[in-house]
Amino acid sequence: MAMSTSRLLLMLLPCLAVVTADRSLSIMLMHLENIQGVTENGTQCSPFYFAGVQCSMEMEICVEI
Repeated sequence: MAMSTSRLLLMLLPCLAVVTADRSLSIMLMHLENIQGVTENGTQCSPFYFAGVQCSMEMEICVEI
């Protein structure tokens, strides 16, 4: 399934990365809430969606050198 540019940008905004010349990598992840309460395929991500419960997003980062 192709990811839209706006969705990809939304996912990358909370992740700030800085790469320096000595090959170190600093990553700061910030909390990201799924305000709609649904996943990309349209299913509810919480059994309490009817009460307005939002879903926290988990990010996985892989760095290969």
